[in-house]
Amino acid sequence: MYIYNKTIFLFLEKIKKLTLKIIKEDTDLTALRSRVLFEGTYYPLDFAVFTNKNTLAYYDSENYRFGFNECLVLHPNDNDLKNIIRHELAHFICFIKYGNSIQDHGSEFKQICAKYNFPIESSKSTYELSSKSTSNDEKKLLEKIQKLLKLAESSNANEASLATKKANELLIKYNLEQTHFNDDKNIYVTTLGKAKRKDTKLTTIYEILNCFYVNPILRYSKTGVQIEVCASLINIELAGYIYEFLNNHLDFLWNEHKKTGAKGLKAKNSFFKGIAKGYLDKNKEVKSNLSKDKELILLNLVPKESYQRIYGRLSKTYSSSSIDKESFKKGHSKGKNLTINQAIKNKVKKIFLLG
Repeated sequence: MYIYNKTIFLFLEKIKKLTLKIIKEDTDLTALRSRVLFEGTYYPLDFAVFTNKNTLAYYDSENYRFGFNECLVLHPNDNDLKNIIRHELAHFICFIKYGNSIQDHGSEFKQICAKYNFPIESSKSTYELSSKSTSNDEKKLLEKIQKLLKLAESSNANEASLATKKANELLIKYNLEQTHFNDDKNIYVTTLGKAKRKDTKLTTIYEILNCFYVNPILRYSKTGVQIEVCASLINIELAGYIYEFLNNHLDFLWNEHKKTGAKGLKAKNSFFKGIAKGYLDKNKEVKSNLSKDKELILLNLVPKESYQRIYGRLSKTYSSSSIDKESFKKGHSKGKNLTINQAIKNKVKKIFLLG
C-alpha cells in the first residue's frame, strides 16, 4: 500500500532530484524530467512511498515505479538514500535492457553495478541503514519532528494544523524544499484488483466505488488494467471489502440472470451496466433524503490538490456499445436492491530488505 502526506510529498521531491543526479553523474543514460531515454524509447520514472512491506525499496517494472519504505522518509543519511536508489536503478536498467527474464540479483545485475562503479553496498540484496549518522542535535530534531507528526493526526483541527506546519518548517532544515498544498492527513493508495483488459464488470465496480468516498482510477500497465483507489486508511479498507464483495457477487447475479434465458456478451455487459446505474440512482436518492445534520457518516474525499500531485493529469475513456434493454432493465433493478454489508478489517505485518 502506498502512503502520501505533506512530509512524503517533500521526500519524494528529494528522491526524484537525487535519482536524476545519479543518472546524470554515474551512468551513460539520458534523463529528461521524469523519463529516461534508452535505445530510442522513453521509460517513465515514478516514485512512491509504501507501508507494510518487509523491504526497504523495490522497482516495479509493471508500473515503472520506484518504491521506498516509509521508514526512509525521516532517515537523515543521504548516503544511505543514494545507495538504495542506485540499487533500484540497477534493477531498472536490467529491466530496460533484458526484460523480466533474468534473476533479480544475478550476473546481469552485478555487471550493471560494476559498470557504473556503484558502491558495493548498492549491489547487495540486503542493506543495513546507518545507525550513527546523526549528531545529538539532529537526533533531537528528528524526535521533535516525529512527535509533531503524531500531533498532526490529532482530532483537534487547530492542534493538527499547527503541528503539521511546524513539522514541515523543521524538515526544511534537511534541505527539503517547501511546496504548497492543503491536506494534512495521510492518504493511502492501493491496487484492489487486476484484469487483462478493461471490461464492463471492472467498470461497474469502479462506478459503485465512487459512492464510498474513495478516488478509484483504472490504471493501465504492461499486463492489463488494474483498479486502484486513493483514500484515507479507513476508506481504503472499506474499498477493499467492497471490491471483493462485488467481484464475486456480480458473477453470482449474472449466473442467476442467465437462468432467465439471457446469454451473450451484449446481454452480460448490459446487465452489469444496469446494476451500476441502479446502484448509483439508489445512492443519489438516499443522499437527497438526508440532510447534513441527519447524515450518520461523513468521510471526506482526498483533496483535489493531493490527488493531482499523486496522479498528475488523468484521461477519460468512454464506451459506446449497444444495449440489451431487457438485461439492462433487470440489472437496474438488481442494482437498486444491492446491499453491501459492513467490511471486516484485515491485519497486516511490518518490514526490511531490498527488492
